[in-house]
Amino acid sequence: MQAHGPYSTEQNPNNSIKISGNLSPESKAILENYTQIISDVDQSLKLLITELEKSGESSIVVFFGDHLPMLGTSLDVYKEANFFHDEIDYQDYLSMYSVPIVVWDNFSRGKKELRLSSNFLSSYILELAKKTGSSTTDFLYNLRQNDSSVVISEKHLNKENISQTALGHYQLLQYDILFGDEYAYFLKPDRKPLFNADYVLGDERALIVSATPPNTSVIEIQGENFLQDHKVFINGQLVQTDFENPTYMTASLPKSLNKPGALDIQLKLTDSMGKIISESNTFKLETF
Repeated sequence: MQAHGPYSTEQNPNNSIKISGNLSPESKAILENYTQIISDVDQSLKLLITELEKSGESSIVVFFGDHLPMLGTSLDVYKEANFFHDEIDYQDYLSMYSVPIVVWDNFSRGKKELRLSSNFLSSYILELAKKTGSSTTDFLYNLRQNDSSVVISEKHLNKENISQTALGHYQLLQYDILFGDEYAYFLKPDRKPLFNADYVLGDERALIVSATPPNTSVIEIQGENFLQDHKVFINGQLVQTDFENPTYMTASLPKSLNKPGALDIQLKLTDSMGKIISESNTFKLETF
């Protein structure tokens, strides 16, 4: 993450790397600053590999990026340097979306040249480590054995050795595991990930410390580790929620719940499918 943008458009006199070429001053500064950072990262990677080589412990290091750096507000440096023009041309498309991947280990021999989409990387690493994976990584492994290791834009699909049928199966498998009934795990139930009841999004689990009785149908909630996306549930019912800060939220009490009795208040995070990701403690509030 050290090398992530944006990169300054002003030259840094402390840079040891200088850029020359037919580029605007702003583009030269961006490219120079980026290259200097990458040089520093490269030295850090060297240090990591050197220490792992000394350790004698079997190790694998995977070093890759998921996209090209945004050099300029609209890929300005690339365009000025004629690195690519648009993604209609296949070679331009590859230039725009190809990034280096480095896989190092201290137990195998020889070097291999890899050409694969990043989604195939997990199956490759599991194979290298001689570890079992999931139904998804098994599927990707089988594709790689047939030299189908690049998923590409549909407009250029005929340029790669992967069929529309294989992509369709991959999409179904992804849907099944992410949103469906997980039929894939019926075949290999031991591959199903364990449910983690302690999962939290943020630094720690949200904690409700106190809640004031409703004043004009508004409950004030105080605690710790509140997030912008937390929603208040009262007696299991989602209510109007207003996030103020990480220690304070308010909730509007609907008429159906605005009566004497006990209220169970809880904060929950849900995904786009309405599934609960994490939740706070349950705070009981007596109303009169």
